[in-house]
Parts: sequence; C-alpha cells; structure tokens
Amino acid sequence: MRAKLFFETCITCVICFLAIATSARAASFDSSVEPSTIDVGNVLVNFTVNNTDVAIVQVNFTLPSGFSYYGVVRGTTSNGSFLPTPPRWYNETTSDIIANGGDGKFWFKVTTPSTGAFPRSFEFNVTTTDADGGFNSTNVSVTVDDQSAPIWSENSTSPSSPTAYVLNRSYIFNVTWIDNVALNHVDFEWDGTTNYTNTSSPAVESLGSGKYSITLLDLPQDNYTYKWYANDSLNGAENSTGTLVFNVTKADNPIIIYLNGNATHSLTINDGETINVTAIGGNVALYRNETAVSNPFIDVLPRGYYVFKANSSGNRNYTANAVGTTRYLTVALPPPKYSISTSIPSTWAHNAFALFNITWTDDNDANGFSKAFIQLNHTGTATNYTMSRITGTNRSTYELNLTQPMALSWRAYANNSYNLWNATNLTTVTISKITPTISLTVDPAWNVLRGSRTSVHCTSNQVSVDIYRDDVLVSNPDIQTLGTGAYVYVCNNTASTNYSSARAAKILNVLRYAADISFVQAESLIFVTQNSSNSTTVIVENVGNASQPVNFTIENITSSWYSLNATDVTINLGEKAAFLVNFSVPASAEIKDYAGVYESATVNRSISSDFILRVLPSEDFYPNISNELALHRANMTTIWATINRTKAERPSANVTVAEQKILEAKEKIELAENYISNNDYFSAYQLFGSIKSLISTAETELNAALEATGGIYRIVHLPDWAIWAVIGTGIGVGGLLLYLLWPQPGYNPKTGRYTYKTPKERGARVISEAKEKIVNKISKAKPKPAYKSSFKKPSVKVAGIEVKQPITKIGRYTIDKVKVKTAQKAISKKFSKIKDLFKRKRKGENKEIELK
Repeated sequence: MRAKLFFETCITCVICFLAIATSARAASFDSSVEPSTIDVGNVLVNFTVNNTDVAIVQVNFTLPSGFSYYGVVRGTTSNGSFLPTPPRWYNETTSDIIANGGDGKFWFKVTTPSTGAFPRSFEFNVTTTDADGGFNSTNVSVTVDDQSAPIWSENSTSPSSPTAYVLNRSYIFNVTWIDNVALNHVDFEWDGTTNYTNTSSPAVESLGSGKYSITLLDLPQDNYTYKWYANDSLNGAENSTGTLVFNVTKADNPIIIYLNGNATHSLTINDGETINVTAIGGNVALYRNETAVSNPFIDVLPRGYYVFKANSSGNRNYTANAVGTTRYLTVALPPPKYSISTSIPSTWAHNAFALFNITWTDDNDANGFSKAFIQLNHTGTATNYTMSRITGTNRSTYELNLTQPMALSWRAYANNSYNLWNATNLTTVTISKITPTISLTVDPAWNVLRGSRTSVHCTSNQVSVDIYRDDVLVSNPDIQTLGTGAYVYVCNNTASTNYSSARAAKILNVLRYAADISFVQAESLIFVTQNSSNSTTVIVENVGNASQPVNFTIENITSSWYSLNATDVTINLGEKAAFLVNFSVPASAEIKDYAGVYESATVNRSISSDFILRVLPSEDFYPNISNELALHRANMTTIWATINRTKAERPSANVTVAEQKILEAKEKIELAENYISNNDYFSAYQLFGSIKSLISTAETELNAALEATGGIYRIVHLPDWAIWAVIGTGIGVGGLLLYLLWPQPGYNPKTGRYTYKTPKERGARVISEAKEKIVNKISKAKPKPAYKSSFKKPSVKVAGIEVKQPITKIGRYTIDKVKVKTAQKAISKKFSKIKDLFKRKRKGENKEIELK
C-alpha cells in the first residue's frame, strides 16, 4: 500500500514537472507596428516580431473590433505558409519561420473603422507558437486618425472659358471631391468676394459620386476668378482648388431693325397706318432720314419714302457698330384688298378642276383692279397665269384642269390704277390620290371544316391587285384544300400616280371535324425483295375532339402480299394508334414499283396516303438480269454493225432513225451496266423495257431502209439460249468472252468518227484479246512481292499466249497451273464453236446458228 502511494506520488510529480518545464519553454518575443498611427480607410500595417528564445513556427494576428482584413500580404520569411482572415503565418513542420534571436516582418492591409471620434487607439493581438508547441501572446497598440484632406479633380465649366457675352445665359461650374472618409461641406468662392454654399442662392448642389455644381446667370463681360473649397467632416482638414479663371468677353453687336415687328429690308404701308420702328442691339441710336429719333419710333407718317438707320458706340457687353443697319419704309395709298373663294377637291378624280375666284376692292379705284395674275406651282416650277375678269364685276377667276394628284401651291396678286400691287398669301393644298376599293371574298365561307375546298378571290374595278396567304403571294383566286388552322389572306395593290395603296384582310378558319384523324407516320416507299418480307409502321392520330373508332385498310396491293396486326382500333382524344404492316412477296413477283394506298376512316371522315411497294430482285435472280442485259448488248451491237456496213455499202440507205434509236439503246445499256456495277439490279431491270423498244424500233427502221434500197439483210440475233450456253459454263469466264466477241465501236482519230468492225474483221484479234484477259483474270490467285530484275521461273504458255511468272503487266501474281489447264480446255471448246460461227458467217449463211 505504501509502495503504491509512493509510485502515484512520483508520477504526479513527473507530470507537474513536465507541465512546468513545457510552460517555461514557450518562446519569448516582442512585437511592434509601423506606423503606430494610421489613416482612416484602407491602410498597410507592418508588424515586426523579435524572437528572443526558441524558434517560432507560427504567428497569428487578431484584428481589433471594427477592423477587417483587406489583403496584400507579405512576410520576410520564405519558410512558412499564409492563411488570410485573420492573417496567419505557419509551418506544418518544426522548421522555424523566425529563428531564435531573429525577427520577422509581416505586412498586410486592413480596413479601419470610419465612424466615431478620432484619433482613437486600438489593439492588435499577436500570438506565436514555438517549435516545442509553446504558446505566447502580446498586444500591440495602433492609433487611427483621419490624416487626409479632401482631393479635387475634374474641374469644368459650361460654356468653357473664354466665352462671348450672351444675354441671360446660364454658366455652370463643376468639380469632383473625394475623401478617405467623408466631406463636411463644399463651398464655391466667386470673384474673391462672394461665397456660395449648399444653402445660399444660388446653391452649391451635390450631384452624387463626389460631384458638385453651381449655376450663375447673365454674367457681364469681365475676367472672373473662382475657387472651390472642401472641408473634412472628421478632422476639419480643408483643401481648395486654388484660384481659377473664367473670362467673359464682349459680344459682337449686330443691330436689327424691326418695321412693324418684321426684320424685313423694306416695307410699304398704307396712308394713315401707324409705323413701329424698333432697333435692337447694345447702346443703339436710331435715325430717320439722318435725324435722331426715339427707339422705338412709333408714329403715323405722311405719304412718302423714309430711311431708318441704327448704329452703336458699344458698351460693357457689346462691341461698337458704327456701320449699323439700314431699313426702308414707303407710306402710300393702299393697294387693292381681296377676298378669296376657291373650289379645290381634296381627292383627285377624272376630269376634276380647281376653281379660283378672287374679289378685289379698292377705296381709290372703282374698278377694283387693273391686272390680276395667279401663280401656280403644280409641275415643280412656279408659273404666272393671267386671271380673267368676270364681266360686270371686280372678280378675277382661273380654272385649272387637275390631271393627277398633286401638292398645289398658289397665290393671286393684282394692281390698281395707281400701280399699287397686293398679293394673297402663298397657300399649298394637297389633292390626294384615290383610295381604291378592294373586295376580298371566299367560296364557300370564311369558316370551313378541314378537307373543304376553298376559293379566295380579290377584286377591284380600279386597280390591279395581288393576294397573299400568310405573307406569301398566291394566285388570284387562291383555290386550296388547306389543313386545320387559321390563314390570313391579304389583298392589296401597288400605289400608282393616281391611286394610293389599299388593302383588305380576312382570316380563313379551317376547323377540325368532331371526329377527325391524321397520318403522322406513313412511309411513302417500302422495299421488299422477291421471296422475302419487310415491315413498316403506320401511325394515325386522333386530331378531333372526341374518342372514335378507326378502320385501317390497304388498297391496290394484292391482299396475299401483306398482313396487318389490326384493322379496327378506338383512339382516344389526342392519342395515336400504330398499325404494323408486314409485306411478303413470292419469288415470282415482278420486279417493279406497285402503287398502294393507306386508308383510314372514322364515322364521317376518311383519309388516305399513297405509297410505293418496290419489289427488288433476289440475289438468285441477279444472273438472269445480267444475262438479259448481255443479250440486249449482243442484239444492239449486231444491229449497230449492220447499220455501219449499210452506210458503207449502201450510202443511199436512210439509216438515220435506226442509228439514233440504237445509240439511245446503247446509252441505256451502259446506264444499266453502271447500275449493276453498283449492285443496283432493280434500276438496271427497269431499263429493259425501253431498251427492248429502242432495239426493236431500230431493227424495224433498219429493215425499212434496206428494203427501200432494193435488197434485204436478215439481221441475225444471238438468241437467249445461245447467251445462256456461253455464259453458264464452269469457271465463270463465258460472260467476259461473249462480251469481248461482240462487235464494239471504235473511235478513228483520222476521220473523227466512230467505226464499227464486223465479226469477220475482228474475229482473230477478239480471240487474242479474250485469251489474254481470261489469263489475267485467272492468274489473280496468290499475291507475291514484285521482282526488281530478271525472273527466275520459266515462262509458260496459256491458251497459246506466253506469260512469265509473275505476270508483271497485270499485277504481281503467280499462275495456278491446274486452273490454267482447266481454263485452256474450256476456252478451246468455246473458241472452236465461235470460230465455226465466224466461218459460216463468211460463207454467207443467213440462218440463225445455235451455240450449245
């Protein structure tokens, strides 16, 4: 028991010792800041931490209340890492960021408080952690004070200085002030004598964003000085722009004389009428016939001629104007007076007239007027026309034939026996174009059910019109069967010289049936191969306004060729039904397009959609198509050779039509061959009908041409069984052989024409070419690298042709001798029959020869 108590006491003492020892090892340091007094706002502070003990691995800064971290951090140590808000430098290892006996400097920006009393002291808390985990802390005091005075910029005036005097002008002065905290007030000092504030009149106005403005009125000519002052609301610091200058110069002095309110050069007034002469300008003197008079001069003057002049010696705001301004006044008997009576249509019409009647009266002339004219401008040029006096009256008249719409300007004038003239005011009258009448009609109605045939017609008995459906030009009338929807019809005309543009618009509403359906998917072309099947899906949608039973059928296609998954389906409103159609055709089906129709019907609505069922040849039928095409080419080339021999031996024979037809047949045969080379046997087969017809026509025309020249050639064809016999043998070379043996056209560059050689002429060469091509075809068996120099293997003869191994002219291949021997036997057998054919042809035998 005592031993246990002693042990526990020892453990407690060790723990206490370690705790005391650890606490005692915390690094000692002191810290300071520069500057110790900082400005209000965003400022950079620089802390120094002096280490007097164990190496420091972490330094933390805690900001006083009201401060916030702003950024821009830097420290003298490169060993540590930095974390912002609040600023903290640290090293995760035990490596120091401030060594024992060293110091570290730490910079960062803070935002200070901007309200309250200043200067004011704040304390930053600085804590450190040493390499042994010891923790220490101290506070560093910082004083915050508003140390900056306001700063100005963007001083401007409107108008800018210098500027000439203008009566009652406004002058605007602007400046921008900024301060780190706030402004107390902004003042404006004018010409060193007057101070304007935000409460004076005029007042300094704040425009926001630090901009201030004041407006002064009607500044006389002078050279003015001004200053802007701004006061800081925290420390009372004041700043000014310094003395600025604004210059108002004298204005030019143009003098204006008004005669009865008109600045006209001269004026004539009636005897006994009052005249008002007023001169405007700076310090103006007014003269009548060189005698000074008051300004303004208002009086009734006797008949006569008067000269009024005004000049100026100038004043503070205006320059002198010694030349001045002169105006002229005539006081005379009054001219004739007038009253107007016109009849001018507002809208043009055929055979329309404008009638002008002016009545003239004169207190001093009983006739009222001596001469009267009317000035008309309806052609672009003002022209004077004499007005007639209506007998027994003092009224003048003129009638104008209106040939088209126009803007008609006119005025009348007349004189009396004293040659005093008077004129009416210039008047412009617009005679508008005719607005045509346009009628837009529809048959049967503007609201119809879908499927209805409508005819929309536009008419006008005045102009030509165009009709548009949904902004697209259509025929007039527009006869359509439109789908469901609203269609905007607009009818209008193009404006012309006499007619303005007009339009009529209507909406054609094509409505749905209560029970209505529509195809949303229906393939228009379906392919199916002989003795095979293919499927397609037809989708019908209920576009009416109620559920409805729908019946689906297929027309014009043999019923045994297709099957349906369903024929009668009820489709709910807005839903769709899918009908699966499976087409299956027998091997005997003719290779062609079959026109079919999908039909779908409801109680009172039926729709249809056309489609094509294209029956393609099966691969088993491909040789038949190739063989038939070979037969067509054989017959074509035979006729072709006969045509050319006829042209050579019987020039008088007219073989033009036969030649044209056989060339057309040749083009179609070559097209069919191209289709087959692209594995399109269907398209090739579709050409056979026209090829047969062309060959038959060419043969008929050729026989007719031969008979007309007093003789007849029997055209020998290779029958179908001959083709099959040659083509169908063994190793697949018969087709190539027959093709090579047929007469082929050749181009003669000397004559610039195609010439044709008969089998007699081409026989030997054809057989030679056939042998070489067959050998080349058989030889492509085992590819081997090309030899650069001599051949090591001996040459061999194939069908009488010497070839080397490998055959370099047709590719890098060796020859299979077994295949060569087989080919030799087949070729020899067929060549013997072909040679026999040629011999019998040369003997003139015209009957058909069998090749079996």
